[in-house]
Amino acid sequence: MTKKMYQERTKEERKDQIKPILQKLTELNLTIRMPPIKSLLEKIQEYIQEGVEIKLNIPFPSHDSNIKGELAVDKKRETWVVIRPTE
Repeated sequence: MTKKMYQERTKEERKDQIKPILQKLTELNLTIRMPPIKSLLEKIQEYIQEGVEIKLNIPFPSHDSNIKGELAVDKKRETWVVIRPTE
């Protein structure tokens, strides 16, 4: 049996991974007053504080979109968030 080895991001590294996402939300004027953005920010807080990996798929009906992404704990994997049109 083989164990998967990975390097876990520290709390500071997780914060650094999230900064560009928060900057983009600000740039797009997407605020916590929007329920899907509030939900996203709650998931981001959980990721930073608890160090848990989170896969995102949050409906964003007012924009006919979904917020998708992955908040990865493993340093070898990318942390990303996108807003994609509903399929």
